[in-house]
Amino acid sequence: MDTPVTVNLTGLPAGAQTTVSATALDADGTAFSSSAQFTATSSGTVSLSQVPTGGSYTRVDPMGLFELLEAQPSAGRVFFRLPADGFTVRLTASVGGRAVATVTVKRQSPEALGVTEQELRPAHGGIFGDLYLPAHTAERHPGVLVFGGSEGALSTDEIASLLAAHGYPALALAYFDEPGLPATLTEIPLEYFAKAANVLSRAPGVDPAHLVVWGTSRGSEAAELLDAYYPNLFHAVVASVPSSVIGPGLPDISKAAWTFGGKPLPAVSRADLGNPDPADAPDVVIPVEKIDGPIFLVCAGKDQLWPSCPYANAIVERLDAHQSPYQHEELRYPTAGHGVGGLEPYVIGLTSVSTDSGGDQLSMGDVSANEMARADAWPKLLAFLAAQ
Repeated sequence: MDTPVTVNLTGLPAGAQTTVSATALDADGTAFSSSAQFTATSSGTVSLSQVPTGGSYTRVDPMGLFELLEAQPSAGRVFFRLPADGFTVRLTASVGGRAVATVTVKRQSPEALGVTEQELRPAHGGIFGDLYLPAHTAERHPGVLVFGGSEGALSTDEIASLLAAHGYPALALAYFDEPGLPATLTEIPLEYFAKAANVLSRAPGVDPAHLVVWGTSRGSEAAELLDAYYPNLFHAVVASVPSSVIGPGLPDISKAAWTFGGKPLPAVSRADLGNPDPADAPDVVIPVEKIDGPIFLVCAGKDQLWPSCPYANAIVERLDAHQSPYQHEELRYPTAGHGVGGLEPYVIGLTSVSTDSGGDQLSMGDVSANEMARADAWPKLLAFLAAQ
């Protein structure tokens, strides 16, 4: 599902106004569709790499028809429920209202590629997550512990299953707002994540000497802190739309978000929210120089939730100031918003509507810009993992 598709049409009348539409059915049989209009060249060709003249999107985006598949408003649905065996996208080209060509494209799901899932719940081991294993586990590969941010609950299954499809055992972890866990992002013990990492390290196909921790948004704070506090457990960090400082609890900002050794970790004050390096409170700056491994950072230039690029810059500057011996890669996407954070590409049903996060209505950014940023970042992330 993360493989881009190249679509070209030939044999059209020169200059023909051509509509290319896409349709797909999700697991419930709900129809999702998209379309774009193009002008055929003088030689009668159209490519989805052209600038569309109208339709579901207006900028060059070769995968726009796949990314922007949407259900009819009457369906009351936003997200595409992925069929276990994958799904088929039907592309139809029309000129003057008449269909002139069709083709179908099969999008394989991780499950169809042999990825298996194991549910882990607090009653059996003390953690709430889903473990995804590749089809082949005879050889060991880096394991990835992946979790989200202030949205809470179990939000990273798609990422974890996709990583497993590429050979990386992955544990999608919830740390609040699930049965048996704290109700809110308040006083979450870092030891909980370490327990999950130990579970992952014993999973089939995992090389325990190469564990990667990946946190998105508020989860990036935990990811950075974990590698700094547990250098012998974690060996690389992925921090997507990250912070360089420790934020307060949510929704009650008078409480700590994280604890370690039973003690609350200090957090930025209300006055310093959004400040990547508060000089008067050095103890709230995450000591990324203690991270014993490489770091992969992704930030958004139009992030309306918090200044992820200034935060990412502060992380890099601190690493450089302390002469960190490890690679740190920073990907900056000037037109993307906070919604770039998930990184997995070609996700159907992402929209630019406001998303409730931490009690505030915050825009996740332009969906097309986010999707194009994800498509660029994902193969670079896979290359980062391959180097571990």
